[in-house]
Amino acid sequence: MAHVMFAAPGIRRFHLHERVARELTARGHRVTLVTVDPVAATFWSAQGLSTLRVAPATPAAHRYPTRELAANDCLLQGVPADGRALDRATARLDHLLPMVLRCFDDDPPDLLFGHVQRTGVHRLLQYVARECGCRTAWTGDGLLPHTLQADDEGVDGDAALVRRVALDYRDVRADERLLAAALAAVLGRTTPAPLTRKPIATPRWRARLHDSLGLLLGGQPERAIRAWFAWRLALAEPAPRARNFELPAGPFVTVLLQREDEAAVRLDCGVPPSASALVAATRNAAIRIDPAMRVVAVLPAGGVLADELRRLRRLAGVQLEVATAAPDAAAAATAVITINHPAATTALLAGTPVLHLGRALFAMPGVTHKTMLDDLATTLRSAITADGQPELRARFLTAVLGHDHIWCSPDQPDHNGLSGLVLAIETALQQRSPNGTRLRYRAGPTWPLALESPS
Repeated sequence: MAHVMFAAPGIRRFHLHERVARELTARGHRVTLVTVDPVAATFWSAQGLSTLRVAPATPAAHRYPTRELAANDCLLQGVPADGRALDRATARLDHLLPMVLRCFDDDPPDLLFGHVQRTGVHRLLQYVARECGCRTAWTGDGLLPHTLQADDEGVDGDAALVRRVALDYRDVRADERLLAAALAAVLGRTTPAPLTRKPIATPRWRARLHDSLGLLLGGQPERAIRAWFAWRLALAEPAPRARNFELPAGPFVTVLLQREDEAAVRLDCGVPPSASALVAATRNAAIRIDPAMRVVAVLPAGGVLADELRRLRRLAGVQLEVATAAPDAAAAATAVITINHPAATTALLAGTPVLHLGRALFAMPGVTHKTMLDDLATTLRSAITADGQPELRARFLTAVLGHDHIWCSPDQPDHNGLSGLVLAIETALQQRSPNGTRLRYRAGPTWPLALESPS
């Protein structure tokens, strides 16, 4: 029997964690959830999961790089990683460290499983786990809808995948049928048949009141209000409505915009440009190639700030589209420009050149083009006129989507996807289920590969 520790999961992904915990328990493993947030601890305890809250304690001398890890929190908050902000973030990790170490000493896990989040606390848990000889496994939102990225070091820019070079894919055999099916599934907007959701147990009002009062007395009134209703984050979110959109009939360049507060933007792009600056630079680069070429700017889910939206609307030759247009706009464009938007992978599947400004899972010289705002015009012309390396692109996409991704929806996991996720955890554990059953999983979308037998 293996002991799997969930690394401070968020409430929003309750359904995925609950399903994974249920499956691991049924297969003979033991699951413990560790968190530093009292609100999250209250919620997860109410759901019947073994929950351990790490409370602050008196810090002691140590050799752990808490200051370096705390810089992550400053970047995520959009403040410089120096001065008082860094001191406060470092002090928080220093106070949490003694109890984190105690967790790994009192009941050491065999595997630390993390999902999506990249805060200083999550990096601290990762660091301590590695120091204690504990294996780690991380998942995050995948490059395609209804997929998860899987890595043993982290997600997005923290993943080991971003450090690979073209030579690492020399022995990969391209699976053209998988890639064609993946593109068809994205453009067809297919959805796997989701598993039923467990009813959410509302935490007792006394516990929620205690958490809210604690935050209020701690000088965090906004968080105190959110804490009272935090359990509602676990409710199923409505699927985005399909919106009618019409792409230009002639050649166009697509810009996939992202929210400025996204972790992938703040952590993986140094000093990211604003949405209007990126679109304006793209427009200037496009008209140098063809004065008639238009630019389609796809807004992120949730939109952009009002000032940015006004600037975007004033740009000539730019067509704004909603987030649901991203797959179509990426596949049909002459080229795609983004910081590190995952929908750029759809462009790669369609053979469309991709230019990116930040670190990304899909970044690979010969497959994509790394650029900067000042060099955008030169890189765009080179990307459009160069033949590229289609063989390397096919091998790269086959490896990333077939082996480094799990075809499991993070919000609506299906049976095949959940089996793949649990199988990945047991593979990371390097031990089979105690009851000896063998999971069956097929990499790929439910359609058009649904009629094929799992392998």
